[in-house]
Amino acid sequence: MNESNTKLSRALPIRVDEVYTLAEFQRRTGLGRNGMRTARKRGLPISQCGRNKYVAGADWAEFLRRGGGSEEHTSELQSQFRISYA
Repeated sequence: MNESNTKLSRALPIRVDEVYTLAEFQRRTGLGRNGMRTARKRGLPISQCGRNKYVAGADWAEFLRRGGGSEEHTSELQSQFRISYA
């Protein structure tokens, strides 16, 4: 298993009703710097307040729904993440 698959297998759920700091979002998703850069280029909104950056869980769910990543990567992420609508 390569490093990216290992990170994805340890991914924590992203809830649509929560907002995450960029560091927490990366920890939960297993996305590194390059993965985040690619996601941003493909349309994942990142909010900034002062020096802090945030990702809304609802934005992540929408990003996955509309296929923001490559087809292979998006389906892999969708199968790994349990998006909670609680």
